[in-house]
Amino acid sequence: MSEAVTERDSDQLKAMVATFFARQLLALSTRPGSAIVIDDLPLARIKRIMKQDACDPMPRRVSANTVPLMAYAAQVFIGLITQLAWKLSTQRAKRNTLQVKDLKAAVFATSQLDFLIDTIDMFDQQQENETKV
Repeated sequence: MSEAVTERDSDQLKAMVATFFARQLLALSTRPGSAIVIDDLPLARIKRIMKQDACDPMPRRVSANTVPLMAYAAQVFIGLITQLAWKLSTQRAKRNTLQVKDLKAAVFATSQLDFLIDTIDMFDQQQENETKV
């Protein structure tokens, strides 16, 4: 995968995403107990976020076994964006540090991540406001 991904939703990008999820599925099927490691994210914070995002004004209950599953899903999602950013931008620029612009490039490279565009815009505005102060 040495040639550059130049167009949005290219076949090469789709192959990268498919390979990522194939590896995740293979890890789950070959080592089910050790494939799901959720020690990296704070479970109490995830539970609080899940309760805050309730549709009702009343806080929802969150069962104990849904929080680790959500933590695992968040880790897979973070891993996907990180891998795309690394392969699409960081490695091609011959850098060793993942930067915000690399994450932005990953989000803009695929339509599957379009739901993050508004978040990126808000982040950019917040960064501009902090630099003005």
